[in-house]
Order: sequence, then structure tokens, then C-alpha cells
Amino acid sequence: MSSQPGALPVATGIKLHRPELTVFVTMGDGDCTSIGAGHWVHALRYNLDLTVLMLDNGIYGLTKNQTSPTTPQGFKSNTQPQGSWLPPMNPIEVSLGVTNASFVAQTVDWNPPHLYATIKAAYEHHGTSFVRVLQRCPHFTSHVFQQAQDDYS
Repeated sequence: MSSQPGALPVATGIKLHRPELTVFVTMGDGDCTSIGAGHWVHALRYNLDLTVLMLDNGIYGLTKNQTSPTTPQGFKSNTQPQGSWLPPMNPIEVSLGVTNASFVAQTVDWNPPHLYATIKAAYEHHGTSFVRVLQRCPHFTSHVFQQAQDDYS
């Protein structure tokens, strides 16, 4: 049985070996907050110069509608057909609770100027930048961020 390393351990190894490189890490909500949760917390603690983008669509979309740690409570999926019974994990709150976290932000996929400005600020920050990108899955969770889409403030 073989296992694949997560995105953050690989990125950390690259940055430690080649500190002059610019390293972006892109992962989904499941990879970050589930199997990669330990890697995520420790990447924030180490505070290496990484730009981490977590694309959060609130579901394991590529594995066909399985509940992830950020799935809204009550959301019906293939793995929880009666609805997710746990409240969703809030990656921003978790990140802010980690000692040494130095840049934590959230943006959305439907506002390109804000998305660009947030990623640019993350890139320009020295240390680990964690950006949660609320990203709708057009097939399974197109409506999951509707309240945020309707709130322009």
C-alpha cells in the first residue's frame, strides 16, 4: 500500500531546500481540513514564506458529493444522505487560533478584483499566507454560499 504526501509537506520541503523559490500551495477544503489538517496547522506554525490557497466548495466534489469538514450542517451528500450532522469547520477561526499564524484571509471566486487583491497581498506577505477561497462547485454546491453572494457589505 502506498500513500501520497499532502501538498503542504511537499511545499515545505521545497521551501526549506530552496528558500529563494516562490512557492504557492493550492488545495481543496478536504485535503486541507481533513487528511492534511496536521500539515495545515504546522505550516502555519512554521511560518515559512509560502502562499497557501484553500479552495473551499464545502464538499468533496471530485469524489462525487461526499461530505467534507466544511460541508454545511444538514447538507445531504452521498456519504450522509440524511444530511451532515456536524456543524462545518471554519478554517479562518482554526487558522487564527494557531500560534505564529501571520496572514489569514478569505475571499470569493465570484469577485475577481477582490480575489486578485487578496492573492496579491498574500504573495507579498513574508511568512505563511493562508487564504480561504469560497468557491462554488457548479454541480454539487452551487447554492452553498448564496447568503455570502447576496451580502454586498
